[in-house]
Amino acid sequence: MEFAPLEEQVIKRWRAIKAFEKSVLLRPKNKRFVFYEGPPTANGMPGLHHILARSFKDVMCRYKTMRGYRVERRAGWDTHGLPVEIQVEKELGFKNKKDIEEYGIAKFNQRCRDSVWRYRQEWEHLTERMGYWVDVSDPYTTYDPLYMESLFWVLSQAFKKDILYEGYRVSPFCTRCGTSLSSHEVAQGYEDVVDQSVFVRFRVHNTQSDTIPEGTSILVWTTTPWTLPANIALAVGEKIPYAVVEQENEHFIIAEEQVSVLGDSFKKIRTISGKDLVGLRYDPPFDALREHSDTDEAFCVYGADFVTTGEGTGVVHIAPPYGDDDYQLALKHGLPVVHTVNLDGAFNNLVKGWKGKNAKESDSLIIDALKKRSLLYKKERYKHSYPFCWRCSLPLIYYARHSWFLRMSALKDDLIEANNAINWVPQHIKNGRFGEWLVDVKDWALSRSRYWGTPLPIWRCDAQECDALSVLGSRKDIAEATKGRNSYILVRHGETAKNSKGLFAGDYPESVEYDLLPRGSKVVQKTAEDIQKKGGIDIIFTSPFLRTRQTADIISKQLGGVEVIVDKRLAETRHGVWEGKSVRLLDEEYPDLRKMFVDAPKGAETFTQVQKRVVRFIQDLEKKYSGKKIALVSHGDPLFLLEKAIQGWTVDETITRLDALKLSPGAYKVCSYAQFPINDKGDLDFHRPYIDDITFSCKKCDTGVMRREPYLADVWFDSGAMPYASTHYPFQRKQQIEKGEVFPADYISEAVDQTRGWFYTLLAVSTMVQSPNVTTPPFRNGISLGHVLDSKGKKMSKSKGNIVDPILLADKYGMDAVRWYFFTVNNPGDVKRFTEKDVAQAQRTSIALFYNSFLFVRTYAPNETVPSRAPRADSVLERWILIRLGEVALSVATFLDEYDVMNAARTLEDFIVNDLSRWYIRRSRNAFQRPSSSQELRKRARVALWVLSETAQLLAPFTPFIAEEVWQSIHNTQKQSVHWEEWKIRKEMTKQDKTILSSMHSIRLYAQAVLRVRAEHKIRVRQPLSAVILPRHVSSAFSNLLREEVNVESIVKEKYHNGSWKYDEEHDVGLDIRLTPELKHEGMIRECIRRIQEARKTLGLHASDDIAIYYRVPQQVADIFDGDKERIASETGARTLEEGVSHLHNEVKVEVPVNDKDVVMFSIAPFV
Repeated sequence: MEFAPLEEQVIKRWRAIKAFEKSVLLRPKNKRFVFYEGPPTANGMPGLHHILARSFKDVMCRYKTMRGYRVERRAGWDTHGLPVEIQVEKELGFKNKKDIEEYGIAKFNQRCRDSVWRYRQEWEHLTERMGYWVDVSDPYTTYDPLYMESLFWVLSQAFKKDILYEGYRVSPFCTRCGTSLSSHEVAQGYEDVVDQSVFVRFRVHNTQSDTIPEGTSILVWTTTPWTLPANIALAVGEKIPYAVVEQENEHFIIAEEQVSVLGDSFKKIRTISGKDLVGLRYDPPFDALREHSDTDEAFCVYGADFVTTGEGTGVVHIAPPYGDDDYQLALKHGLPVVHTVNLDGAFNNLVKGWKGKNAKESDSLIIDALKKRSLLYKKERYKHSYPFCWRCSLPLIYYARHSWFLRMSALKDDLIEANNAINWVPQHIKNGRFGEWLVDVKDWALSRSRYWGTPLPIWRCDAQECDALSVLGSRKDIAEATKGRNSYILVRHGETAKNSKGLFAGDYPESVEYDLLPRGSKVVQKTAEDIQKKGGIDIIFTSPFLRTRQTADIISKQLGGVEVIVDKRLAETRHGVWEGKSVRLLDEEYPDLRKMFVDAPKGAETFTQVQKRVVRFIQDLEKKYSGKKIALVSHGDPLFLLEKAIQGWTVDETITRLDALKLSPGAYKVCSYAQFPINDKGDLDFHRPYIDDITFSCKKCDTGVMRREPYLADVWFDSGAMPYASTHYPFQRKQQIEKGEVFPADYISEAVDQTRGWFYTLLAVSTMVQSPNVTTPPFRNGISLGHVLDSKGKKMSKSKGNIVDPILLADKYGMDAVRWYFFTVNNPGDVKRFTEKDVAQAQRTSIALFYNSFLFVRTYAPNETVPSRAPRADSVLERWILIRLGEVALSVATFLDEYDVMNAARTLEDFIVNDLSRWYIRRSRNAFQRPSSSQELRKRARVALWVLSETAQLLAPFTPFIAEEVWQSIHNTQKQSVHWEEWKIRKEMTKQDKTILSSMHSIRLYAQAVLRVRAEHKIRVRQPLSAVILPRHVSSAFSNLLREEVNVESIVKEKYHNGSWKYDEEHDVGLDIRLTPELKHEGMIRECIRRIQEARKTLGLHASDDIAIYYRVPQQVADIFDGDKERIASETGARTLEEGVSHLHNEVKVEVPVNDKDVVMFSIAPFV
């Protein structure tokens, strides 16, 4: 059975009936289940691991929907960050940040913006193909200006709470990407590497101590030889005992616990305390910092509590710019912090001879130089865990630089308390991987020196003596900071004939000059009088068109002859080929006015072009005038576009409120000027370089200019703030957040590495926003998923050639099978060693068995309908399956309520495989194939269809396609969906129900015991036997089921002890294994029927299709079928059953042994 075509048909039906949308709308708004979609990046292809994560997201959302909850699922896209930049850099052939700046930040960021959607179509196709229901029509997007405004607000709150601060710190730094990384980013990129470590002589000088001989060297071990040119001090443990040793006429100082590094041939002279070494001076191994370190503090030994003796020599070489402990020691003792390595990772001009060489790759040069100077004691290969950039995969270095931080260490208790309120699956995540991370939480290194991302909204005064800082958290803050020096009144010209006729008239010089209509002049006169009452104006600027000049003149006259200045930048929009034509063309050809910002008819201006000229115009006014009231007389489009720009509205916001924005002819409004970042497409854009152009006067010193700090925020901050930013909090949906309607999430799920990523940043940001009154974590339940590896336990990658295409996998086995594999293979938090055969197994053992059970019932009862409520069961088998179904439904629901998806799925799998298919359906075959009456068949079918329908509902969250196909087929509809149903959970079981379950459990154990006896004596199940012995308490209703299952003719209750009876003593059952000629014959007839039925399947025939059979048997058994031909024909649906040579077309031939040496040959074909 190929399930992929079936799934594709289900998808089409879902589209037609808007199944997902309606599944949400059918549920009440006051019963919500909140789900957050962790935003993926669409600049890379989706992979198999995305199927894993999205399956676990989908199953819980579908389940909660089917339990009556309203589950709104909004898709999201993570659009910023270095992975995007790196991809674009590769495409452009760039090697460093200088290349980007020469290319232009605006152009580079536009390329980044375009690239993030490269694989959007593939993502959305996979989303639909796997049955992941999430709203992709209105996703939240992290580069959206409204999203970014919320991010600004979060940071402004952090600044007000003293959580956001600046500092000079040593942080992990990527020289390729040119930016620092946060601790949670670094945690994602550790790899085991082998580096060259060195033991170096640091020669002590001017010793006046009897305990330390002249010419002694302090032996120092380091795994970063490239930092040795930056050495400024040595550190020892003051309480650590050190040995002074002699070896081959040299003297060394080394921690007493580590003298073994010297080998065997040395002599220990004495032991001294680390405290006695403090103050010793030495010669540095390189001269790079000598001229920068002419103080007594440099090249001296200091005591430090971070020194240990677990490895090395018990002495630490101090290079302050390249280690946090080193840097803190330098601050404490006033040591200079001087870089010998540039931000690009190359040695600077302080390192003579190696300037421009990559420092991290220069270890061999350093070692050779040490050897030539007789400073290298020895070198060793050293295996250790080292951090690599998670974005470009190059090794990081620790580098001291100016950064902005979030003070997460101050929120540690709140973070831990919030984590304690989260239900984690697996449970060990709470106090293990995640909890341990929080206990040792570091301040978040937030700032990044890059281009495509959310800029830090921090402005600093450029005056040398001023320390003013301002964090702008909203457009309102920006408007206040950049508030103009003048006030403005926008006036639209009075009505003309072109307005009343609805014509375009934007050419200048004017091809047709339109005078104001009398009623238009009256409206303008009224406007002039209103302006006069409100204090008048100082100057009027007007468009050069006749209608605007006439309007300006009326206002000027009313106000006593105020000066009127004509400026072409206020002119009407140029309409090109539309000039003189009906304005209805706009609605016809541009139904979505957003397009007008980037496109226009031939010869016409775009809205963006018009906006640019009116914005340049008002900016010039701001430079030229101060404290003036200025009237701007123009046209509808230029005025609303000017207002859009100086109010900081997005294109979407503008189009939404366009009817309210556009002034009617002769009307006016008062506006304030503010400067907002507008991109080349005319839209509000908080990205670089546009945000960098926002400057304003310093209010603290009155002389300086506030300029933005040139940093971006860590991209993980974007996604971590999504509960707030995706709703544009606090500017929109404020009540929904604060009343708990959309925050916190009831459920999220991602891979285990997100404990250092999204899981953590969600918690960090929400804790920061709520501080100091943290009341709730950002999510209540989280499933952390193990990684998907190949069958050998290796990470999947293109370079290794072990990538699995999820679409090809779905085409082969169906997506239900892939989902089911992930749900059942192991605990969700465990690593998945993926093999295709496991997916095939998932399809065979569950999906196919369920579907085949449905096909069996439909085959024999094609026209029967499912009852609207649970049917009455006549047989004990039917009563049992209905009770068992209820028990399973309760069990599955209980597991899912605990977010235990694996056990829920395995419980359902066990029911489908062992209860439904291998017991209920198998034991019902005779009732369907050979019913005593049509009424009996109808009763049996109604029970079976009810069971299948209810099972389809239980399966729906897990395997949505096969569940929908079966449910819709049973209910004979394509306009309803199983996913709109609510589960029926029966929570109580009667005593009789429990007795039936227990009895059926026992009879199945007895059956298994009897079948084991058969197997031990190599008697196949299809061979009838005469009798079986059962315990006396087994009722006939149950024993008859066993008789059919184990294929015996009778049940006895007395034990026999002759040789033909074989027993299973554990279950107290016995089997008579004698094979009489009659039993052998019956077994042969049944085998013939079975083989003929298999031939029907091979021919692709339905149960109701007639067949023709010819057979040939050896002469010595010619009468073998006498008395059985009618039975064979009846049970196989044969219209003819004749002995002789076949003349059939499209026939299938089968052979059946009739005894130890003879066979019968059947030829089977459709009857024609």
